[in-house]
Amino acid sequence: MHSNIHFLMWSSTAFLKEINDFVDSGKKDGVVKINLKKLSKLDREEILKECPGFNLNNELLVRVVIVTLDNGEKEILLTSLLDLKKYKYKIFKKFYFLRWGIETKYGFEKVRAEIENFRGKTQIAVEQDFHSTILNMNMTTVLALEAKKELDCSQKIKHRKYEYDINYSIALAYMKNRFIGALLNFDITPKNFCVEIKALMRKNLEPLRPGRQFLHKCKYPNKRYPTNTRAVI
Repeated sequence: MHSNIHFLMWSSTAFLKEINDFVDSGKKDGVVKINLKKLSKLDREEILKECPGFNLNNELLVRVVIVTLDNGEKEILLTSLLDLKKYKYKIFKKFYFLRWGIETKYGFEKVRAEIENFRGKTQIAVEQDFHSTILNMNMTTVLALEAKKELDCSQKIKHRKYEYDINYSIALAYMKNRFIGALLNFDITPKNFCVEIKALMRKNLEPLRPGRQFLHKCKYPNKRYPTNTRAVI
């Protein structure tokens, strides 16, 4: 807000007492005042570092929106869009679901690509694993987008019950297993390599079933990456 850039964020009731009090009031949309004088010294220093000249003696106005999902669960959103007439309550449910694309991307990087799982503990080992994983994911994304366009063209001809999309987990595995070999083999041209990978991607699809909702259970909540071990797929 200090830079005239609006924000929208998810919040828990334990975040601030003012937010918790608003939730207990039973309201679903309103503006609350947050007293910045109660902040710790460390929090004050961090705010002033990011926003030099910001007056910490003022009260911060934040809009609290409580969104009820289809399954009955309630989610708390905080935003700087304070104009209740211009930004009506009903638009925030759409905003809430827009965050899933970003969150699932982070989840994919951590779980499927294992971006936090390093083969070594030295700086160069960590950097090699990190940058190679990012390169692999970027290459997979570029080719998957092209394969999806080709798939969409073919789906217009075929009449299927569901629309299909590229299985990104399998696509990432294909890229990881073939990319280094293609770089070392001078007989494989970049064009032929891309054609082969996209063909494999189009063969491994997953249906898009709208409206499906299942409770995801974490089987291994305390599982950590074993040293020098990475998943094959």
